[in-house]
Amino acid sequence: MKSLKSLILIAATFLLSAVSMAQTSYNNNYFGVTFSGGAVTTATAPNDARTSMNYDYISENSNVRQVVDVRLIDHDINVDLSSSNFYADQDNARGVVVSRSTGTYQGHPFTYTFTKITPTDGTAPYSVRRRYIIVGPRETIWIMQTSLMTFDDQALWENFENTLNIK
Repeated sequence: MKSLKSLILIAATFLLSAVSMAQTSYNNNYFGVTFSGGAVTTATAPNDARTSMNYDYISENSNVRQVVDVRLIDHDINVDLSSSNFYADQDNARGVVVSRSTGTYQGHPFTYTFTKITPTDGTAPYSVRRRYIIVGPRETIWIMQTSLMTFDDQALWENFENTLNIK
């Protein structure tokens, strides 16, 4: 019995260390977070209306794609749920919203959505979890995770969203 417990403990330790090796901590002037994937890539682009600039930080593994999007806006927006709800309504128009909630994260208002999307081009259905956080009148942070609907991504999402530290 004692050797079985030792074997289980060794296996659990190995599994936990393998999972933790796949994670990547990332910090900049806006946030710190632990991604579930490896290397972080970045992309910068204006929004369609050219009223803000998006700075995306992206990490992927074989099951999920995680993104932190820092949006710097060229005009003041309300620092309340009306702004986070506005962004959530715009982004989720192309899918079925399974769940939605609002609250505050580190003192900042947010709207969370879990959306299922079935593409019309025959590609596999997928889900997107998003948290739209209004940091200030000219700054938002959105965290997003995308995965195939056949993959249970809840645990990876919870780790991702709970490690976000807004600076």
